[in-house]
Amino acid sequence: MTAKLLCWEKKYEKGEIAIWRKRLNADSCRGRKDDLRTPLCKSVEADNVWYEKMEACITPYPVVSSPDEVAGGELKAFPERLYSVPPRISSGSVPGVSVETYQEDNSKWKKHVKAYKKINKLIDSGRYRNIMDMNAGLGSFAAALESPKLWVMNVVPTISEKNTLGVIYERGLIGIYHDWYNFPSFLLLFDHFSFE
Repeated sequence: MTAKLLCWEKKYEKGEIAIWRKRLNADSCRGRKDDLRTPLCKSVEADNVWYEKMEACITPYPVVSSPDEVAGGELKAFPERLYSVPPRISSGSVPGVSVETYQEDNSKWKKHVKAYKKINKLIDSGRYRNIMDMNAGLGSFAAALESPKLWVMNVVPTISEKNTLGVIYERGLIGIYHDWYNFPSFLLLFDHFSFE
């Protein structure tokens, strides 16, 4: 019942495992608008969640112009989406980040990673499996490292000038917000850290 309130649909279930998918847009979520048990949030900035008071509400989908349109913008398939312009950037919803600055950031990190790989031949060897980018920006460092042998935890500091975690997710990457006050001891599990 909770999944229906959140407008998620079950795609697959076997034993104790279930795979759920968020619907394309609010129009594809029949009955949600009329359900008063859990109201839609009134917050204008859905990504602004750090140190905010939690509310018993559901974040509404972005507005669409047709029932077939994907709320928030359609994403490319992976790995193409690593470098395609994320919908948040192409729509201008990330202040201070344009398509041009996004592409420049990608180029910069491709160049840096190429240089790193010349110096450190172990990067693609599987020696480093867990890498943390402690000031991830747009996630371009992780995208440039693209390798099935490693993964990058992209960290967006809560004091960052630009809220880019949504862009990181739209690229198909993983990430978190953090304020660095008390990062737990799991940092010791990472093989390599990147600081800009």
